[in-house]
Amino acid sequence: MKTLKTTAAYALAAAFTGVVHAADFNTESALAGLAACGDAFESATHAGTDCLEGKAVNDIVLSRAARFADAYGKSVFGQHFSLKQRLTYAPAGGGFSGEIDAVIPLVSGLADDGDVADAALFLQQGLTRWTDSAGFLRNDLRYGMAHRFDVANMPGADIVGISVFHQRNLEHGHGRLVTGVEYDGAWGDGALTYFKPTTGWRDSLADWNKEERALEGMEFALHFKPTSAIHLETAATHWEDTDGAKQWVTGGRMATNWQPHPWLHVGHSWDGLGTDNDNQSLHLTLSIPLEEADKIPEWQGLGIVGAAKQSGRDVWRAVEHVGRIEVAQRERRALATNPDGTVKGANVRFMQDYANSGEAIRAEVTLANTVGQDTRLELRLAPGAGDNPVVPGEDFIDEPVVVVVPKGETRAEVVIQLIRNPAMTSPRSLSAKVFLAAA
Repeated sequence: MKTLKTTAAYALAAAFTGVVHAADFNTESALAGLAACGDAFESATHAGTDCLEGKAVNDIVLSRAARFADAYGKSVFGQHFSLKQRLTYAPAGGGFSGEIDAVIPLVSGLADDGDVADAALFLQQGLTRWTDSAGFLRNDLRYGMAHRFDVANMPGADIVGISVFHQRNLEHGHGRLVTGVEYDGAWGDGALTYFKPTTGWRDSLADWNKEERALEGMEFALHFKPTSAIHLETAATHWEDTDGAKQWVTGGRMATNWQPHPWLHVGHSWDGLGTDNDNQSLHLTLSIPLEEADKIPEWQGLGIVGAAKQSGRDVWRAVEHVGRIEVAQRERRALATNPDGTVKGANVRFMQDYANSGEAIRAEVTLANTVGQDTRLELRLAPGAGDNPVVPGEDFIDEPVVVVVPKGETRAEVVIQLIRNPAMTSPRSLSAKVFLAAA
């Protein structure tokens, strides 16, 4: 299963690249890696096979595909193209989760010295893969655009950025629009982000008796960087309640992050401050660049005081506040009815355009959402539109026809017998309506 997760992440990376040429492959390094499985083969055949598969897939195919992806991305889109993945482990927060993002530069501006980019416009596409509290895997895709620029047109100047993203969950189809404004200053940065759902209530795959929808909310986050390795975060949040009652909850979040190495983050967060659902979590994040480095960066410990103030900010870094699509859940509600008693959102489609008097006809009943249990409905025929509608009791039996929509479905078909009417001399119109069945 771990291999499948990794493969899915790199498949997204490969989508941004061109063809990989065999001449670019380091054969000696590849053979050395495969030779390392010799001892495993001597001890047990299946162990050697597992080792060989791991080397072939992870050490050779995936790692090198990632390097090729980054190299070819830079060759096609320029030096500011980047491909970055993040792997996070939270012991009490769903275990492992992963993210991968591609930054595709569109337009860049240069400072007066011609070396420092003072403006950036880029596309970003990414995927967040995580496990929810019920143990179900979720994949949230994002794609959008960001624009950043400095406010003083000089190296080390403060940076302002705006971004807009659309997200879609691949399993449930949830969608949301994310807009953000950010400011990166000498000692830290801040971001104001608004999350707007673009889809309504959908079935929960974890529980047929529930339905869920992406949450609407807003966050204002501040990051303080006392040293190059220690980051402090505080945020004010305003989100819909997760019970789906359309109530709003104002809270906060605090977090401490230590980055002793450029590829490693150790963090502690306290979410839901001021609410009834506050919780704390410890997480580790491994973020290794996909391009091949000349050497492994040095361990920096607690970092250097004021380093963030002295160094310039990166206008090309990926936007990181667009991650998991959090959802509200509620009990599946009974079918609602209109003032005339018909079921809201129900449609009837006759399976043929016309029928002779006395024939059996087929009709399909469709609901707007799936039902959490077998649901009995009543289909009632009625005179149609036009100058010559059918006559109840003369052309059809004026009694409701029971239709059962199975659990987890939105549709059902039914066969209806018409009355033979020899006196009918011209076509008549027929319609149908759907009601809740009597208990």
